[in-house]
Amino acid sequence: MITKEEARENLNKSLKNLYSRQGNITARELEKEVIYMCCYEIIKKRKKKTSVITDMSLMEKSFNDSLLDIVPVSNVYAEAATELFPKDYDHTNIIIVTEAVKNNIFEDNMWDILRDYYLVKHGYDIDYALFEDGGVPVFKMRSLKQIENINRILYDRIDITISFIDEKRIFVTIDNKINEVATNIRDRGDWYNIEYENENYKYIIRYDESFNPSSFVAIKSQDHHRVEYFEK
Repeated sequence: MITKEEARENLNKSLKNLYSRQGNITARELEKEVIYMCCYEIIKKRKKKTSVITDMSLMEKSFNDSLLDIVPVSNVYAEAATELFPKDYDHTNIIIVTEAVKNNIFEDNMWDILRDYYLVKHGYDIDYALFEDGGVPVFKMRSLKQIENINRILYDRIDITISFIDEKRIFVTIDNKINEVATNIRDRGDWYNIEYENENYKYIIRYDESFNPSSFVAIKSQDHHRVEYFEK
C-alpha cells in the first residue's frame, strides 16, 4: 500500500509538471488531480495483477482488493494535498475524494479517461509506463527457426519478446537488438493475422485456433526484407 510520504511525493511531482505546462492550477484542477491520481494508483495495481491471471477467482479477488484500496488510497492522497495546499484543501475534501474514486474506478472506460487526461495535461503515456513497470501481457518465443526471403533458411536460437502495451500497440524486442513500438493496423488483417507497423517495420502476429500467438513476421519498410520467426 502506498504511504503518505509516497503520495505526497507523487502528487507534488505531478502538480509541478501540470503547473509548468499551463502556468497555474485552480482549486477544481487540484481536486481533479487528486481524484485521478487515486484512480490511477488503484487501477494500475489491478491491471498489473490481472495481466497475468487466468483463474477467475483470482480475477475477482483483484477487484475486491480495489474496493478495499479506495479508502486508504483516497486518504493518503487527500491528506498529502492538505499538507501541500492547506489554504485550498482541507479534511472535508477527503469525503469528496473517496466518493469520487468509488464512483469511478469500476467504470469500463476509466482507464481510457485517465490515459487521455495524463497525455493531454502531463504529456505522460500511462499505458507505456505500465508496460515499463511490467504490468502488461508478454508473449515470448525462444529457440526459434528463422526464415529469410524464402530462398534461404537459417536455424538460430533467437529470442523474441512481444509486450502488449494496450489493445492497439505492441513493444517488440528481437534478440535484444530491435526495440520498437508498433501500432495496430485496424482495417487490415483478420482475427488470426494481426498487423502492426511503424516507420521501420511491419509486424504480423499469427494466432492458432485457440488464439495463442504461433508465429511472428517482421518486414522492413524500406526494402521489404521479410523475416519469419516461429517455435521449433
